Amino acid sequence: MTVSEPEQNLELLRRRVLANLSNRTSSGLAKVRLHNVEMEQVQIYKMLENTIKFNEGKSCLVIGPRGSGKTTMVNNALLDLQERFPNMFYVIRISGFYQSDDKSAIKEIARQLDWHLLRHSGNWNVSFERFSANETMNSVMSVLDGSQLMEGKDQNGDNDEMQMPIIFVIDELDRYTNDAKQTLLYNLFDVAQSSSNSHAVAVIGLTTVTGVREQLEKRVKSRFSQRVIQLTKPRQLAEFCDNVYCMISVDPDDFDPLMFDLAQKYNAHMKMLLGGPSELRKLVVHNFYTVKDLNILKSQLTPYIAKMDMTTFSGGPIINVNTNNRSFQILQSLSELELKLVICAGRQLLKNSMDQVNFNIAYEEFEKISSSQTNTLNSQLQTMGRVKLDSAHHSRDLMLACWERLIYYGLLVEPIRQINGINSSFYTGGESNKMFHLDVTVEDVARLFRHKDWVTKWCRI
Repeated sequence: MTVSEPEQNLELLRRRVLANLSNRTSSGLAKVRLHNVEMEQVQIYKMLENTIKFNEGKSCLVIGPRGSGKTTMVNNALLDLQERFPNMFYVIRISGFYQSDDKSAIKEIARQLDWHLLRHSGNWNVSFERFSANETMNSVMSVLDGSQLMEGKDQNGDNDEMQMPIIFVIDELDRYTNDAKQTLLYNLFDVAQSSSNSHAVAVIGLTTVTGVREQLEKRVKSRFSQRVIQLTKPRQLAEFCDNVYCMISVDPDDFDPLMFDLAQKYNAHMKMLLGGPSELRKLVVHNFYTVKDLNILKSQLTPYIAKMDMTTFSGGPIINVNTNNRSFQILQSLSELELKLVICAGRQLLKNSMDQVNFNIAYEEFEKISSSQTNTLNSQLQTMGRVKLDSAHHSRDLMLACWERLIYYGLLVEPIRQINGINSSFYTGGESNKMFHLDVTVEDVARLFRHKDWVTKWCRI
C-alpha cells in the first residue's frame, strides 16, 4: 500500500517533534532548542571561539539546577563551533558521576586523547595512557603545557594533530573539589591560564552547587578565570510555558515550501493549547507547581505526540508520572521551628515583593507572629478567667542554627551576584545578613500541610 504525499508530510512533522523531545542532551550529537538562554550561549561560544582562533586559554563555570539546560547549552555552542571550525579542536568530556576521583578522570582524559589522535592521524604508536595514574597524569600534562609538543615537532616536524586546541567539559565539577589537593582542577586551570601561542586549552565546569567557587582551594581559585554563568529554572508560569512551547514546536524554515504552512498551523495550534483550557495546559501547570521538571514533561509528552492525529492535531493519551519533589520531601522532615522559619521567610518575600531573604528578616517575622498568637491566646484565657501564659521565647542562636540547617538541606539557595563578570562578595556584616533564594513558597507549604491547623494559620497573610 502506497502512502500519499500529504500523509508523508504529516509523519515527517511528527518525527521532527518527537526528535525534539527525545534528543539526548548529554551526547551532544544534535542541537536541542532552548528558550531564553541565548545570551549565555553566546558567551560560551565567544569564549571557545577565542580559544580556537587566537589560542586564548580560558576557564568558566556554568551553575544551575538540574534540568536548567547547562549541558545542552554547552553542546549547542560546541556544535556551532564544529560547523564553523570542522576538525580544528578536540573536546574532552568527563563527569564526576562516572569518573569520581582524579585518578579515574585523568585516565579517561588520556583515553579520549588517544582516540582523537588515532582518528585524525591513524598513528597507533602514540599513547598517553600509562600503567600508573601518576605516569598518566605526567604524560597528559606534558602535552597540555606544550613541553612534549615542541620535542615532537623537532623530531617529526608535523604534529598539527597534537597542537589542536583542547576543550574540557567537566560535568559535576563540584565532586572534584572533595579531594584535599584538587590536583586535577589545579592542573587544568593552570594550563588554561598559561596557554601559550603554540597550544590552547579551555575548561568549562558544569555544576548544580551555587557555592562551588568557594570550595576551590586557594591556589586553584587563583588560576580560575573568574567567569561564572548562572542558569535558573523559570519562576513564572508564562516563562515555563514558553519553554514547553520551544520543546514541542518546530521551525517552519527547516521544512520545504510545501510543508511550511503545515508547520505554521501546527505551531499555532500548540500555542493555543498551551494558552487556553486543555489537557496539555493542565499537564504543564501541574508540572510547574509540583516539580518544575522539563525532563519529566518530555516523558509525558512523547506518547501524547506519538498518538496525535496530525490532521486535526488532537493529542494522544497523557501518562501520569509519579513526581516526588525533593523540596517537598525535605519539608516533611523538618522540625516545627524549621518549618516556621520557612513560612516566615516566604511571608516576607510575598509581603515585600522580594526575591531574596535573610535570617534577620525571617526572624523578625517569626517573633511578630509568635507574639501575636500569644497575645490572642492570653486575651481568650483572660475572658475565661484563666491564668495568662508566658510567651514562648526561642533564642536567636537557636533559630540561627535552624536557619543554617535549612541552608544545608538546600531549601535556601545562595544566589550568585556578578560585577563585570566576577563574583562579588556576599559578606555584608555577618552570616545573618546573607541573602538567599527560598526554593519553596508559602502556597507550597500550605498545600502540603493543609491538614495541620497551625500551618494554615501561619501561612495566612
